[in-house]
Amino acid sequence: MTEPSVYRLYGLAIESPIALPLPLAGNQSGADLQLVYPGRSSNPLPAGERGGRELAIDDRGWELRFHRMTGDWISFRYCRATRQLVVTGTDAWDEIIPILLGVAAGVLLRDRGLCVFHGSTVAYRGGAVAVLGPSGAGKSTLAGALMARGARLVTDDLIVPERLADGFAVQAGHRRLSLEPDAADVLPINGTPSILFPSRSRGSKLWVDAAAFPGGFAAEPARLSAIYVLEPRDASQTRPEVVLLPARSAAVELMKQVYGVGWIGQPTAELLRRCTEVAGRVPVARLRRPHALAALSDTAELLLAAASATVA
Repeated sequence: MTEPSVYRLYGLAIESPIALPLPLAGNQSGADLQLVYPGRSSNPLPAGERGGRELAIDDRGWELRFHRMTGDWISFRYCRATRQLVVTGTDAWDEIIPILLGVAAGVLLRDRGLCVFHGSTVAYRGGAVAVLGPSGAGKSTLAGALMARGARLVTDDLIVPERLADGFAVQAGHRRLSLEPDAADVLPINGTPSILFPSRSRGSKLWVDAAAFPGGFAAEPARLSAIYVLEPRDASQTRPEVVLLPARSAAVELMKQVYGVGWIGQPTAELLRRCTEVAGRVPVARLRRPHALAALSDTAELLLAAASATVA
């Protein structure tokens, strides 16, 4: 445990008594959120409460809980009045961090009324490319392939667009990329990443530092130049293809890609308006690609070529 420091994540200043894998905020005297960690619990869940994820929201704040069949559990409890996020559970702190910076941060951002998309973003040649899609669609894998070609990671899993005078920028997230082991096998990762956290659907995932790729990490917001929505991998698709969407169709598609739709809550009128605004200022396209991971290289090359043309 150290003296509290203030870190930057998705445009928020987070005060934490425990070191986080995040850039330090320039102003250490103020924070949007105070992280509280009372310590690791030794009390397992009763047999009848094991398994599943629960999110409860009320007038005071919210609580997100993960219940594992082993009896282990994690709780994130946020109070709006004090702006404190209390984190506890039976898991070790290193196992909590990926969920804190991912799912819990997504709930926090949505609760604050911010526009949040489910996807990954990389910076390349003065612009940023965002890849959206549901869990398991291959967003992080494609981001890793782009980083292998010199793009820098801006954020993985959560995308928070920030309005500019003539467009949008993406707020920097954390410097880790979440990869399935088979995807990591086809990417040029420097060193040997550790398995740090369990995926809820497919066993353990790798949490890879951006420094393991040639591109590295972009610690500052990056101007958004294009958004690609991943379609399901298609065994009949022989080559990757980009299909540009008209603004109205793009807005509808972005509404579907808002983080947590269906379990955090449906988009508000303000959120829907922001989706329309983003679609009107940033090109949005569908990305169709072959099913095989062997086609990943061609898909990455197509996006980088498109990104270069957009920035130019």
